Amino acid sequence: MGALTGLVVSVAAISGVIALTRALERKGLEARRNFDAQMRGRKSYDGAVIDYERDPQSGVFVPKN
Repeated sequence: MGALTGLVVSVAAISGVIALTRALERKGLEARRNFDAQMRGRKSYDGAVIDYERDPQSGVFVPKN
């Protein structure tokens, strides 16, 4: 491979990597925006907890009454 061909291939490879990086960055930014919008739209925690206890006969955990 000649020097000029090597230079052209190197520039093309670097350009491709830059384009790929920018595309992934845009997708990441879009995903972050969607995640932030989802988090802002969430209702706050209401404090409800399901408490379980072990059934002595079967050994299976069941919700407390």
